Amino acid sequence: MKKEQIIKLMLFLIIPFLAISCDGNDLMESEETSLMQGDAQQGLLSDGASDNTCMVNLNLFTKPYFDYQYNTGDNVDECYVYIDGQKPFEYISLKGNENVGCNLPISFGKHRIKLNIEIDNGKSYTYPIELCNALVTLKNGEASTVLYDRIILKRGDSSVTNSAFTVEFDVYFPYTEKRDYTLDITLGFYDETYDDGSSGPYVNGNVSVNTYYQWRSIFEPAKPTDIDFVLGIVYNSTQKEYCYKGYCEQEFSIDRNGMAVNNVSWHKMVRLPNGDDIGYKLYLITGIWAKLQSNIDTMIGETEVSWYSAYYRVEWDDGESSEWYPIDELDESSVGIDATIDYYPNIEIVCFNTKEIQDAYASQWGIVP
Repeated sequence: MKKEQIIKLMLFLIIPFLAISCDGNDLMESEETSLMQGDAQQGLLSDGASDNTCMVNLNLFTKPYFDYQYNTGDNVDECYVYIDGQKPFEYISLKGNENVGCNLPISFGKHRIKLNIEIDNGKSYTYPIELCNALVTLKNGEASTVLYDRIILKRGDSSVTNSAFTVEFDVYFPYTEKRDYTLDITLGFYDETYDDGSSGPYVNGNVSVNTYYQWRSIFEPAKPTDIDFVLGIVYNSTQKEYCYKGYCEQEFSIDRNGMAVNNVSWHKMVRLPNGDDIGYKLYLITGIWAKLQSNIDTMIGETEVSWYSAYYRVEWDDGESSEWYPIDELDESSVGIDATIDYYPNIEIVCFNTKEIQDAYASQWGIVP
């Protein structure tokens, strides 16, 4: 074989080998790039912008709540932002009816966001803050996704004055050429009646409830007994209803007549309608339950007490009180007062569940059955 033919044959064998080697390098580089992008989406925070991070613009809007002024005087109302369980990355001072926010450099991928919201004077305020509605929306360009929309209860570890709430949600930031994301968070606070002050006008009123419950069972109930109250106020003009709840525990006593009695008093400040049409209706539902001493698994009582009689009187703004009136709207489950014509700012109610206990205690209130 000639020398030139041998050289051509060797080149023919070498060229495919070089081609395969180059393709192999490209494949390895592609796999490495994919792995790097995957790793980039697993990290948490970066000291600065890079190919692995995006910038999240967190906008926080707090709705007005009655006439409460956030972060004024001695009040300190804050929202602390946690990312993936780490220490607070940022905190935001709340402002009513106004956007506040911060910028968060964060890696692509999935993260757990936690918001700790603390309203400094929220519990001691005239209308204590009991509920928080949190709406969280993620935006990227024209895309918009609701991540969280719930009404949550105040945390059990709220202090004597503070109302504290925790909001937690997962968010995924996919890798994209547009690296700017926006988290829009809207907070709305409500009292126990799911009102934020926007449904007025109204004025403050007071309802005082005094109940006398005689246990008729031949078995004595265990101590203590549980007493629940549900008080409803329905506006005449709008039919809007506000519902207040109360709970207490009390040991029953044996009175001088030998009756097993629970005498419970409950007071509630309520919102009453104010304006041209100021009528309203009031209803009261009472429940009382106890375990038997002889059998701890057996409960006795009533979820909706059927009162034998109930009376009410009105205290006017000048401090004078009306006479006692029997409550006409008395059914098997509730006590009702119709104030759709006359306006009653402050009402006192006394209830008896038996004639025997009415005869024993009504005179103490100046009530003549």
